[in-house]
Amino acid sequence: RTNRLFYNHPPGAVGHLKVVNSVLARAKALQSRDRFAWYTMPQLADFAQRRLQSTWSSTSDGRQTTFTATHPTSLEDITWLLPRSSFAAPRVLSGRASVSADSEYWLVKAGRGVNLSFVAAAAR
Repeated sequence: RTNRLFYNHPPGAVGHLKVVNSVLARAKALQSRDRFAWYTMPQLADFAQRRLQSTWSSTSDGRQTTFTATHPTSLEDITWLLPRSSFAAPRVLSGRASVSADSEYWLVKAGRGVNLSFVAAAAR
């Protein structure tokens, strides 16, 4: 859910091999648990641009909140985090999305498609 830039000229890495190897080992360990991925600068820029082109809104009646989102070409990988302390498990109404959870949040991750609608009831 966060990206960090790691930039180094290969000749410059020679003087910092211990640190570089430590970063690579940590990345490998996190990647094996699906908690890390490498991305190129163009991939991050493309995602950031797609994210900016996404529009979404929410409406609530006090009992549940409905979220709707659109994108001109694809919402794929756009993700919403909803606090589990405030919301019950979200339910996709239309479009494609996966719903998962960590210890604090519900994660609604859009799949391919240009429209998405999901609802989440208030936590009890």
